[in-house]
Amino acid sequence: MSNSITHSDSDNNDDIIDNYENEKSGDENEDENVDWIKSEEDDEEARKKSPDPTTKKHIVRNPIPKLNTERLKGPKGVHTIEKYFEDFKFHGKGYERHDLNRIMKRLEHWSHRLFPKLQFDDFLAKVETLGHKKDMQTFIKKYRNDMITADDDVITEQAVDAEDEIDIQMDEFDQLIAEQLEKQQLAKNKV
Repeated sequence: MSNSITHSDSDNNDDIIDNYENEKSGDENEDENVDWIKSEEDDEEARKKSPDPTTKKHIVRNPIPKLNTERLKGPKGVHTIEKYFEDFKFHGKGYERHDLNRIMKRLEHWSHRLFPKLQFDDFLAKVETLGHKKDMQTFIKKYRNDMITADDDVITEQAVDAEDEIDIQMDEFDQLIAEQLEKQQLAKNKV
């Protein structure tokens, strides 16, 4: 009986050794698989790093207009705010809230004409950040000192008009408003 136990133990040992050798040879195959996978990953990384000369760059056909310093310096920019308040008259003491509302409505109208895609609060936040830029500060100083020439306006007008076509639509709106104002003036003059 002891012989059979030792014999079965030796059979088990042989099986264990065979299993171990099989597992070891399987591990070698796995190492080969891992090396093969790593080489594929390296190839992919190399392709990502070196661009393929046959790929084309994406060209934007219709650029999205942006609120930037060029637009603020443009033909409908900061220097036109003064025109919005030429005929503005304060009602006086006791009407401060009403006057402030009228001022804010005019500023909101100016902001919508300049850049209609933003809400007024967002517009003000963006203008505040753009106001810290050096070229905008220089423009404001020139404007305050009456150093803005017609040539400066023409250059910025061409840059802004090339950016988008929204201004064309707004000009038609301006014409309608001008016609209405003329009709009101004629009606006041007749009375």
